[in-house]
Amino acid sequence: MNKKQFLTLVIALVVLAAAGAGVQWWQQRSWDQTDVQAGKKLLPTLTAISVAEIALRNGTAEVHLVKKGAEWVVRERADFPADFSRIAELLGKLADLKIIQSDQVAPDKLADFDLVAPKAGAGAGQGTALELKDASGKSLATLLLGKTMMRKGMIPSQEGGPPREGDIPYGRYVISGADSIAAVSEPLAQADANPSTWLVKELFRIDPAKSVTSFGPGGESRWTMTKANGLWGWTGGEKPDPQKAQDVISALYLVMSKDVVADPVAVDTGLSKSVTLKADTPDGVNYTVKIGAKADDDSYYLSFTLTGEPPKVRPPEKGESAEDKAKRDKEYDEQRVKVIERLDREKLFAKWTYKTPKYAAELLLRDRAQLMPEKKKAAKAGAGR
Repeated sequence: MNKKQFLTLVIALVVLAAAGAGVQWWQQRSWDQTDVQAGKKLLPTLTAISVAEIALRNGTAEVHLVKKGAEWVVRERADFPADFSRIAELLGKLADLKIIQSDQVAPDKLADFDLVAPKAGAGAGQGTALELKDASGKSLATLLLGKTMMRKGMIPSQEGGPPREGDIPYGRYVISGADSIAAVSEPLAQADANPSTWLVKELFRIDPAKSVTSFGPGGESRWTMTKANGLWGWTGGEKPDPQKAQDVISALYLVMSKDVVADPVAVDTGLSKSVTLKADTPDGVNYTVKIGAKADDDSYYLSFTLTGEPPKVRPPEKGESAEDKAKRDKEYDEQRVKVIERLDREKLFAKWTYKTPKYAAELLLRDRAQLMPEKKKAAKAGAGR
């Protein structure tokens, strides 16, 4: 490294250190002086029930969450149902958001707090713009969300081991006015501008299945599996590996979405020449699941349909008493109502095309040969002599 390169590196390090010190200085300065805003609500007039639209935008993504009747939908994903629990959590936190500290900051320092207004193609230091509207379209609140505030603390281990020291989010820098910056009491991690993060992820469940048949792209039957003696397999010929067979069936217990394809006509989904699985359940519900082309490195295109419903009347059991029959009929009726509610939701979801996780899709794509047991390697000649 020559002298000029060394000086350039030193200057760059000084600039970075100064930016970090600027944030720390602002925090310390604000704590050291009386702040009349500290402890007050940032949005004192906001009520969660009055919000009918949430818009989030950063430099790379944008999402509009819109309330239609009693349901929330994601506009950028062809009005697919949104995750209401995530929306309710965000609105509750915004309504209760309290100011920790506030101050004036020069415009040229806003990038230090990630509080530059977002613009496509712009550089670092951008924030996330958030706007809340009521049912008439009137703006209820606008915020610019910036850098998350962190402090050291003990983080629980996800593997069940002892906790470890790490950075814990406890607040966030925001701008709610024309010329003031505030540190607030919540990191607002839910405020993500990526539309896929707001989608309902659970699509359908096939549990239990009675039989599952796989068809190739040309409509040819590849295998049919049923359960016998506690194991999934097929009749005749060599048996599949029990674990591999179970893995395929397990992939249908709960089918999830990574994202919704807003306009499937504009995309080569490969669903017209898909691998198709048809699954029947003991309740009389029949599912058709199609796995298309690879959407990206982590997902495949998927669509599904379902027909049928559980019988309205429970089939009687041989030798049951009148008392037992009345009790079991009541339990059956109550359970049937829950099943019908789930099936109605699944039939609604069948209108869209999805990206489904790669690991599950590749299990469902397995053909007969891929389900067979691994062949044992032949012993080397002369082994053991």
